[in-house]
Amino acid sequence: MKRFGYIRVSTSKEEQLTSVKNQHQMMIDAGVPEENIFIDHGVSGWKKIKRQGSETCLDACRAAAQADNVTLFISN
Repeated sequence: MKRFGYIRVSTSKEEQLTSVKNQHQMMIDAGVPEENIFIDHGVSGWKKIKRQGSETCLDACRAAAQADNVTLFISN
């Protein structure tokens, strides 16, 4: 089974960056390989723009799902 993780925070403020570190560690603790963790930060939820991290994460999940089971962990 392949594991992927997606982390998102809406600003680049210091307290949010600490949150990214904590969320990242949660992904590692859940067994998500470093190369399968995707992060978007500084992108507010109300803006109508694509989040590159989420797009890349979903593309990787779709590709892996062709040949294997996939588990996606999302932290916000």
